[in-house]
Amino acid sequence: MDNKLIFVFFASVILSGVHSEVRLNKETISVNKDDNYNMVCEAINLKGIIKACAWITPQGKTYILWNEATYEAGRIKQFGNADKECGISVNRADDIDNGKWTCQVTSIDETNNAISETKSVDVTVAVPPQKIQLKIDENFSPKDYNFKMSQDKKGEAVSVDCIAAEAIVEPEFQWFLGNDPLNAVSKVNTADNESGKKDFTATLQYYPDAKHDGKELRCQVTHPAYTAAQKQKKENIAQVALKIQYPPQPSQTVMKHYDLNVGQANTIRMHFQANPQPSEGFWTINKTKIQIGAADKDNKYRSGSFVAKDGVQGEWEVELTIKALAEADTKGTHSLTIQNEEGSAEYKFELYKGEQPPPAADSNSLTVGIIVIIVIIVVIIVLVIVARAKAMLCFAGMRKGEDDSEQAMDKEGSDTESAENGSTKGDTKDSKDGANKGADDDNEDGGEDNHDDAKKEKTSVATKMSNFFTAMRKSVNSKGNKEKYEQTESEMKLNDGDEKKDLEGGEKDDITYADLDDNALSSGNRKSSLTVENEQTEYAEIKPSH
Repeated sequence: MDNKLIFVFFASVILSGVHSEVRLNKETISVNKDDNYNMVCEAINLKGIIKACAWITPQGKTYILWNEATYEAGRIKQFGNADKECGISVNRADDIDNGKWTCQVTSIDETNNAISETKSVDVTVAVPPQKIQLKIDENFSPKDYNFKMSQDKKGEAVSVDCIAAEAIVEPEFQWFLGNDPLNAVSKVNTADNESGKKDFTATLQYYPDAKHDGKELRCQVTHPAYTAAQKQKKENIAQVALKIQYPPQPSQTVMKHYDLNVGQANTIRMHFQANPQPSEGFWTINKTKIQIGAADKDNKYRSGSFVAKDGVQGEWEVELTIKALAEADTKGTHSLTIQNEEGSAEYKFELYKGEQPPPAADSNSLTVGIIVIIVIIVVIIVLVIVARAKAMLCFAGMRKGEDDSEQAMDKEGSDTESAENGSTKGDTKDSKDGANKGADDDNEDGGEDNHDDAKKEKTSVATKMSNFFTAMRKSVNSKGNKEKYEQTESEMKLNDGDEKKDLEGGEKDDITYADLDDNALSSGNRKSSLTVENEQTEYAEIKPSH
């Protein structure tokens, strides 16, 4: 009777068209099988309390919940604050829990009107695959796989399927060859299963190779619902043993046999790979053919039979005994031809009397080393050029010294040139008057600005002359040879005399020449009347020539 009243109540609420606001704690839930999970619908801004709460399962069952209500022998229980929340707790998640769960919340507002709201939750219960198996050429779960890699089938791929059956939530697939993982991307297809679960199939394009013979091709599945016990039992693994049949593997290298003695018996061995065991073969030496396991007609060459090398699958060797090695046997290249069910191959070899020479240096390594050295040298040169240009590292002090030397030379040259230019102008007249009167006479027609410019020019000329004579005095004192200095002055006078004669001879110009007074230069005590304000430099007196 109570259940009927509840259903009538919910029906009236739905028909009323009045809704309240409900919030879910989670809109999607993903759990592993046998795990526990909770779902809660919370009523927002209620003035009263929740009057009715119900959850509908993916199979359509309705569980009406009140405080401490339980279903399915306690697997499903009421959860949370029943006054404000419509919550459900599910223990031991099962396959049937997968799908959409819907909650219905009903409450009464202040006007005693019923208000209702529904919300849905998507639940995914991860179920691990019930079985992992391989499929090759319509053969399911083969223990071993035989593939004939004949010469006409070389390079062909084989499709290998790894099937994870009856699972919920897509697993991850990884392939191994022996203990080495394969960097292969396998395409995964999904198909619905009758049980409501899905079958996931990953397809690998496998290319057989002779070196894969005897190894295992393994598919390993990763799924969040796998338990530690299932992994320990290797329920997530499927594998197959590979048996590859291939023809004798060719070699591009000529086998060289050393330390052979001419005129004596010598034995050589040839090694090769083939599966299955070679069925026939022959040697060819100097156009003489010797069958495997037999001798030539002269009994000079005798061949042994095929023998497994070191007991390794697919590894074989055969030996040839030469009764008396001749010089002709050490000339040219010989061959060994091997054949099995899958094909044949020819192996070249040569015979030598001397000892085996040391291995040649690796030309590639030598080339790489040279290139590295060249690069290092270029980098060093570039760094030196940049450092010198920017005055960096050890070039910082050198650059500063060069700049100081250049500035000193420029200054000395500039002072000397200024002094020489000044001596050819109206300096004689300035010395005679004692107060730079000549410059004032030359500018008497000019304005006040020209007069100031003249003073600056006079001061500049005097300063240049002072610098010039100071440099001369330092040069003379450093040499410490007065006679040589006086001889130089005498030569200067002689030169001046020659210039005067040239002028008296008819070559006249407007240039006025000055004689240097030796006494003024040597004594250094006579002061010039030419002075500059606040200047402490002493000047030599210049006598004008008449």
